[in-house]
Amino acid sequence: MNCKMKKIFGLSLCVCAALGIFVKLDYDKFCQSGGFVLEYHGVGFEPWGKTLVMTPEIFESHLQYLQDKGYKMVTVKELMGDLRAGNDVSRKIALSFDDGYKNNYTYALPLMKKYGAHGTFHIINNRIGTDTIYMNEGEIHAMLAAGMEIGSHTFSHNPLGDIEEKYYDWETGVSKYDLERRFPGLIVETMAYPNGSYNPKIIAKLKEHGFKQGLTGSLYLVDKKMVENNPMETARVIIEDDGSQPGRFPWLIQRAYKKSYLRARGIDVGD
Repeated sequence: MNCKMKKIFGLSLCVCAALGIFVKLDYDKFCQSGGFVLEYHGVGFEPWGKTLVMTPEIFESHLQYLQDKGYKMVTVKELMGDLRAGNDVSRKIALSFDDGYKNNYTYALPLMKKYGAHGTFHIINNRIGTDTIYMNEGEIHAMLAAGMEIGSHTFSHNPLGDIEEKYYDWETGVSKYDLERRFPGLIVETMAYPNGSYNPKIIAKLKEHGFKQGLTGSLYLVDKKMVENNPMETARVIIEDDGSQPGRFPWLIQRAYKKSYLRARGIDVGD
């Protein structure tokens, strides 16, 4: 390699190194600009819905990982409030649970207390205390007393994008007011869309009935811009972990950061 080629090669290395440093700094800055909402379902030993029910041991490993990484585990309401206020959320992560399963009370709640974690539990009104699967009113009261947020998962768990318009108020507004009637002092602000299904008319109904955020199943970092412009389409990272893949949970979190960063820089790689 002649002298000229060596200079070109050396310059190329310098440019690549500088570009790498820039990307790393840009990525780190981006990761500090928002926080994730994690989507859980069941924590227990039920044989149904293998991908939606994880053992308490697996769930605890998630809490331990987040604690070790310095995250404060909060409700959706707290994370969204901090983003609206412009507060630092770089080490905050919101835990959310759909469907209101009894195992959330039996297994998830004690573990969350152990790790000082809080979260948002989305309740289906017409399933409260109906059988051994769903939490009853006393258990939901205990959730509230422990500092957890209670949100709506609609009155009947019908995919909102598929129902007739005449049922919109029932599934959104009546769900909110019924929960507030059953649990005095509760103000329901968060809706989790069943199956991630909604449409612009549903969003309008949520705003009409006083909801502040609606949660989708879209995998992206939640930042101040999202909260200000599209609070009814707040992203969540769906957590599925049956223990068969060691290190899956850290991988899910890092994957979410990377996909969010690429999308923010104009490279949309999909969910």
